Amino acid sequence: MGKEDNKNNNKEAENALRSYRQVDGPEPWQLRWGLWWIENRALLKRIFLVVLIIVSTLSWAYVIYGFGYYAYKGIEEDEAIGRGLIEMPKISSSFTKSKAAQELSLGSINILSSIKNTYDLAVEIQNSNKDWYADFDYFFTINNNNTEVQHEFILPGEKKYLVNFLYDGARPTNAVINITNLKWHRINPLNIEGRVEDYLNSHSNISISDIELVPGDVGGSSNMMIFKAKNNTPYNFWSVDFYFVLQSGSKLLGINKYRIEKLFSGEEREVGFSWLGSLGGLKVQVIPSVNIFDADNYMPLDLGPGQLK
Repeated sequence: MGKEDNKNNNKEAENALRSYRQVDGPEPWQLRWGLWWIENRALLKRIFLVVLIIVSTLSWAYVIYGFGYYAYKGIEEDEAIGRGLIEMPKISSSFTKSKAAQELSLGSINILSSIKNTYDLAVEIQNSNKDWYADFDYFFTINNNNTEVQHEFILPGEKKYLVNFLYDGARPTNAVINITNLKWHRINPLNIEGRVEDYLNSHSNISISDIELVPGDVGGSSNMMIFKAKNNTPYNFWSVDFYFVLQSGSKLLGINKYRIEKLFSGEEREVGFSWLGSLGGLKVQVIPSVNIFDADNYMPLDLGPGQLK
């Protein structure tokens, strides 16, 4: 059959499709699609085979290139990386220690005579770290007997006293201070505003003024300690501790501790309390101590009724 006959047959088929009216069978477009597929099936098959050959050729070329590159340079590069990992410098113990918190400094234990044949024990403690604070428990061991366990904190750079008042046993001869449950906390600069030093100063700025030690009657049975404390911070505190240190030169002769409750921002409060014992001719020092890292020690701001709190 010649080309002319094929053309005639195709025209006849197309004319038949155009004149076809569906009764119960395929749509005209379905018949046209089937006719096109039959006429071009061989060509589509050849195109598909050519595409498969091209993809296969490119894939094998990539695989051969990868193996060749690895054999030529990759093995050498892997060996160099392995040697680098083996020879990686180790972090020295001295470097680790320099970044860790330095130990607390403890002074000698002072055994001080108190009232009614009792004794007060005091030891100076100092935190030399600039960005570490700690909380811990402590107790004294006296002649194989332990005093009551007390909880304490110490801020960066702070110096204070660990005390035990009115020990009523025999005069201590070999007292030892024990610190337990020590927990260090590093100040994260990202959690505060400005420098750590400025943050500490702004949050713990409580000034002391007008310190007065009023001796009592003859024998010093009842003395009066008077001073003024001012909260210069923008925060209200539930409690602030004050240590009172009596000295003769550098020698510690007496110590006491007093707590102020509810010290408001900007408030200046005059404090007076009695202190038994002989206090004449001594130098007194008042040391405030407030735990600025204890969220529970901050009083909530009360802006009054009908305002946002």
